Amino acid sequence: MKKIWTRARPAQGINRKIITGSTRRTTVSLYFPPTLNFHNNEGLQYAVSIDDEAPQVFSLNKEDTSVRVWNGWMANNCIIKKSIHTLLDPPETKKQ
Repeated sequence: MKKIWTRARPAQGINRKIITGSTRRTTVSLYFPPTLNFHNNEGLQYAVSIDDEAPQVFSLNKEDTSVRVWNGWMANNCIIKKSIHTLLDPPETKKQ
């Protein structure tokens, strides 16, 4: 019998420094290639966090059971996911 990997793997991450001109709510758009949810579960997951906020966890392809959604992903050749974040003071404007 083949054993299926069920343990969560350590999180992989990308850290980038960004410079903004103001503090405000902003939308982050991420673009992924279309992919199927082979296991019919929560799908592939990813998380987004800015300025040490709690990570927002999203499912990449949970909605692939809808033919209309899948056709849209294929027509655009991407899955677009968005998250909303509140930016903190940019380092250049922080008071000391």
